[in-house]
Amino acid sequence: MYPIILKINEFNVFGIAIGPIKIYTYGIMMAIGFLTAFYYLNKICSKYGISKVDMMDCMIVMVVCGILGARLNYAALNIGYFSNNPFKIFAINEGGLVYYGGFLLALFGALIFIKVKKIIAIDLLDALAPALPLGHTFGRIGCFFNGCCYGRPTDSPFGIVFPNAPGSLPRLPTQLIEASFNVFLFYVLARLSFKTRKRGLIFSLYLVIYPVFRYINEILRGDFLERGGHFFLKFTFSQTISLSVFLVGIISLVITLRKNNLRPEEKSDKQNLLSATD
Repeated sequence: MYPIILKINEFNVFGIAIGPIKIYTYGIMMAIGFLTAFYYLNKICSKYGISKVDMMDCMIVMVVCGILGARLNYAALNIGYFSNNPFKIFAINEGGLVYYGGFLLALFGALIFIKVKKIIAIDLLDALAPALPLGHTFGRIGCFFNGCCYGRPTDSPFGIVFPNAPGSLPRLPTQLIEASFNVFLFYVLARLSFKTRKRGLIFSLYLVIYPVFRYINEILRGDFLERGGHFFLKFTFSQTISLSVFLVGIISLVITLRKNNLRPEEKSDKQNLLSATD
């Protein structure tokens, strides 16, 4: 694995020792994920009647809330370690973020932003839905390079030995499996967003589709004990949240399909917007 993408040894500037400086691959991939999501949302925000300034401000709020929520969730699941190493809670560049914690707090931040700016909530959520798996893709690639979130031991030719995993056995690269699925989910949601004007459909589909995949992928994960073991009955934390999000998604999808709530026709060139997903 390559958890550190660049290391600069200690050096002196005017007699002051600086370094060593380490740049972590996980942090770089997270940054790329955020920037890619920014770029996509900047391209499509006008389709939903949202200004680029409002979209950018909303994304900043969501990034801050997302990182905070993901880290606090990780710390809560590993309270024993962080109680003995409290300052390590700030070392997010080394990995250790729980997606659902970030997703839920980022969503809360977006809803507060919507309330303040008086934006149509469902339009913003529909715009955000494809951007979530797009940014998440790079986060999972970061997990792969960091060597965390690995899968169960396998005899298949796809097995990879992760130094952080016990036993030095080939394991399923569940990080890359999820990254690949997120690329697929982004493509499906982004393409569908240009074929429908029904408000709420895209976000509802995300709430239904992603939790199903995440629940299954959790079965393939091999870091079960490191993430706190069973959280509720025989379910991990992520499986428990996946079931909850899936139920909310089903209810949202049923309500959406029953309503005839359509966005106005676009005034801009549809083909130019479509190029953002090609």
